[in-house]
Amino acid sequence: MTDGGPSKNTNFTKHGFDFGLVARAEYKVMGDWRDYRDFTAKGTTKDLLVVGGAIDWSQAGDANLVLGTVDAQWENTAGLGVYGAILFAHRDEGFTGTDDVTDWGLLVQAGYMLNKSWEIFGRLDLTMLDDDVVFAGGDTEDTFYAITVGANYYLGPDGSYGHRAKVTFDLTFLPNGSPAAFDDLGILDANNGDTEIVFRSQFQLMI
Repeated sequence: MTDGGPSKNTNFTKHGFDFGLVARAEYKVMGDWRDYRDFTAKGTTKDLLVVGGAIDWSQAGDANLVLGTVDAQWENTAGLGVYGAILFAHRDEGFTGTDDVTDWGLLVQAGYMLNKSWEIFGRLDLTMLDDDVVFAGGDTEDTFYAITVGANYYLGPDGSYGHRAKVTFDLTFLPNGSPAAFDDLGILDANNGDTEIVFRSQFQLMI
């Protein structure tokens, strides 16, 4: 049970939602649960397959917000890991003030260990909105893509530090721009559906 919906950085009595209920289930077809802790096949000792699903229902008065996902993760001992998810967000008439709205998303990503230190990865994000986004210039769009390629370098002898010390580089291509700004990802609000390219680098140190 939660205090509902998008309540990040809000007082638990003053964000507009009455309550939220969240549930998730996962089933391991094969492998070890410990290899399911991240998205990389680094160190995977047995082939892994886990399928899961989750739903999040929040209510504010008579208004309902429902979020959900169905996902799967597969890894093998050769260093290949694949993850995929189908996501949706439904807001009813009481929430939007107009009509019911259901948005869909698709995520597919894969990573491959070139050796014990270097991993390459790629990801495709697809967002399909029920309502068109109207840009400042007057153009509209309801489908947005994000194509990402990158690499992880794990520090230490033969990458032995793992996630405790690693460097990540990635390049994201957004052919139709973005429907909104995501400051923590370095993605800007699209001006008129213009193409956007984002390059990021990150050093992670966990002590």
